[in-house]
Amino acid sequence: MTAADLWHVHNYYVPDLGKIKNGQGVIAQFHSLPRLGNWRELMAFANVSTTIRQPLQMREYADLHALPNLIDPDEYRPVRKPSKVTIGFAPTSKAPIGHPSSKGYGEVLSILGDVASVRDVDIEIIENLNYKLNLDLKSRCHILIDDVVTGNWHRTSLEGACFACAVLNNNHSVPFIPATLKTLKERLLDLIDSPGLLSTVSEQSRAWVESEWHAMDLVREYVHLYEKVAADVAH
Repeated sequence: MTAADLWHVHNYYVPDLGKIKNGQGVIAQFHSLPRLGNWRELMAFANVSTTIRQPLQMREYADLHALPNLIDPDEYRPVRKPSKVTIGFAPTSKAPIGHPSSKGYGEVLSILGDVASVRDVDIEIIENLNYKLNLDLKSRCHILIDDVVTGNWHRTSLEGACFACAVLNNNHSVPFIPATLKTLKERLLDLIDSPGLLSTVSEQSRAWVESEWHAMDLVREYVHLYEKVAADVAH
């Protein structure tokens, strides 16, 4: 790190950075909900502070410039999916309703149990796995549930779009299918019972990430900021 001209630091300050800093520009990026520990120290340490372009992060860090959460659809490619409709849920948190990181863990599991009792589907609960296996399971899903609670969406949604999944969120942003805890069962049954609809939505997810959220396009925002901070520090 001492040889770098610029540091990009996430969420919280590590005191050792102050000990080795020697003229580097610092970009801080905050995306934790809730905010972590000594975030104020990192904000004071950085030349520029940013967040990520996701709804709750942009609300929590409203005064910061929002950068896209990068993902490369050329790396995250669709695979042949099983013949039986597979529904994935990647909760990442068991926090209760009302917590900013809640994904309605128990509530969604109960709804998935109800769906599995009336339709012949496979259910994948994707948690506590290494990243490769996590992605392997997501890629096999026809339908991927991200966050039907908070109104936010997360990297799981971008992964699902890359893998041509129908992605469900409590959010009306393209390309997601809006769903809440109250409407989740109905949305799932609609997709299961309408293969043509499921296929169309899945294709639209992949097309969106290729045309609207491709890393090769969005990385330019990072490069522009890196160049600006580096130039400011140099002067």
